[in-house]
Amino acid sequence: MNKPTLQGLLQASSIIKVLDQRTGELRDWKLYSHQRTVLEDLIKHDRTIWLKARQLGISTLMTYYVLMLGIMNENIRVAVVADNFNNSIGLLEKIKDFCKQLGINLLVDNQKRLVLSNGSSFDAITVNSAVGQDNTAGRSKTFHILLLSEAAYYNNSHAVFASLTSSAIPGAIIIVESTATPAKNMFRSLWDNSNYYKRFISMEEHDNYVLDENYITESEFISLQERFGFQSRPHAAFWSNKLQNEFGGEINRLLREYPVLEAHSWSSASGRFIDIDPKILQPIKTVSKTKVFRESQFGGHYIFGVDVSAGVGRDYSSIVVYDLKNKNIAAIYHSNTDKMDAIAQEIKILQNVYKPHATYIEKNGIGGFWLIPECQKLGIPVIDIVTTESSKYSGLLLVKQAIERDGLCCDDQFSSEAASLTYELNGDKEKFNHAGDSLMATSFCLLKADEYKYIINQPPPRPQVPEGHWDMARSLRIGEKQRRRDNR
Repeated sequence: MNKPTLQGLLQASSIIKVLDQRTGELRDWKLYSHQRTVLEDLIKHDRTIWLKARQLGISTLMTYYVLMLGIMNENIRVAVVADNFNNSIGLLEKIKDFCKQLGINLLVDNQKRLVLSNGSSFDAITVNSAVGQDNTAGRSKTFHILLLSEAAYYNNSHAVFASLTSSAIPGAIIIVESTATPAKNMFRSLWDNSNYYKRFISMEEHDNYVLDENYITESEFISLQERFGFQSRPHAAFWSNKLQNEFGGEINRLLREYPVLEAHSWSSASGRFIDIDPKILQPIKTVSKTKVFRESQFGGHYIFGVDVSAGVGRDYSSIVVYDLKNKNIAAIYHSNTDKMDAIAQEIKILQNVYKPHATYIEKNGIGGFWLIPECQKLGIPVIDIVTTESSKYSGLLLVKQAIERDGLCCDDQFSSEAASLTYELNGDKEKFNHAGDSLMATSFCLLKADEYKYIINQPPPRPQVPEGHWDMARSLRIGEKQRRRDNR
């Protein structure tokens, strides 16, 4: 495969404009020193894995690199892979924007695929849609290049990687990049065990991650050097400012997102799993025994997640009403005393209020043995979920991301469960303490939410006209039928 030279890449990048991290304004793309080094390594090595700090511009740089490969080689296929739909589409949009700025015509231009005039194509692939099963991402196609972005966040990651690499030609270029997560997943295994070219990019390599060195004293800098291995005082000052003003003193979380040494990337491999306490919301009302935080909306899109306990004063059973459109929890039910028939009645009441697309109930154990049959007696359609250790971790990772990145929150019980969930690695095995039932019920919803991404954009059905009121639409239909009869 033809590859660009570093000089050629630098020349082409000089006519591209990108958003400035500090100002948010478009500016000429002047590559940072660490980005130039990354390009040099990409040219030299076909199989690479990149462990990085946050916001280093690596994803943008790599989409630029694979575009250059597509320009220089006819009819090659590039898979642009990300953990969720928005991220995969976002990467493709970056490629599209580069093409526009470089004056490159596209034969195909849609949300999931771009094709250049020389026949080279770029397909956006989302991998977090078939969790807990053998993921088939990319199997129907053959690719010359795989770009796997934020690979540490892939659900069922080993199956995903096997599927993607089986779709690649022998000798394909494979680029894997991510920040770290506290898990022994595919990304960590590949980093530890593969013969890929490995490169860790420290926060000290970013020219922007600096602050006036006088922000910290000489003794504070010496302490940061001894504890975390800093070599640059301006970078240490930036990191210290982040710790105090943005991360609330959570050293492990800051180290994972802005690591100084490679070992820091895995610093949260034990301890608290969800790094922040979700905001505690007060319900606007109660329906039966369920706290309601958002009223049911006409044309709204909801699904239910249900995790059950034995109902004998120990673990809690939870029903989570998840709003697919707004990505929040509309209502929640907790009980550690209700029996299965009472929980089934509660589900029926909530179904009449929210009219969900589906109700997901864990089939393992008592849920499948008692609750699902009770729901079926009441005529409640349910879908069972069989959890495994893999899908359990995948679901809780989605909950973690929703809380930390998107601000998902609920009541005090939900917040308490998030705060008490801990995680550790024992050799190659992940181990949680008992995950709270509302977290698990939420995870069922998040695991399935991607299946409804097209449905939620459809217009809602027309509401029924109340009895005794004039129905204009019905009158128009009758009039249309009459005109057809008259014209025969």
